Amino acid sequence: APVAGAALARPAGASGGGQPQDAEAGLFPAWARPIAVSLTWLRLFCGSTEATSRPLAADMKWQDWAFHAVFAAALAVTWGAYFADVAVFDAFGRFALRFFSSAWVVACSADLLRAGA
Repeated sequence: APVAGAALARPAGASGGGQPQDAEAGLFPAWARPIAVSLTWLRLFCGSTEATSRPLAADMKWQDWAFHAVFAAALAVTWGAYFADVAVFDAFGRFALRFFSSAWVVACSADLLRAGA
């Protein structure tokens, strides 16, 4: 416990232990500063030359497209199975198919609108 207390008592601007000096640490409350430091490390690891040069979401666009492609393929297979034999799906299966199809349309539309902005 004393070691953890000493690490938590270090000022936000102090750099130690090989950690990058985090300019965002002052923007967050004390309980959220470890999250800010983790995001800074993640941005640096993803290839950003400066920790605050661009939002983290800009680095993840390929993941959005991969998710939507895989999800669309899975929905296509599931809808194909549904139309091949409707009796195979019970009430929960039909609800889940319609719910996740609708949720995917909303999520895909939101991502397309965000990418266009």
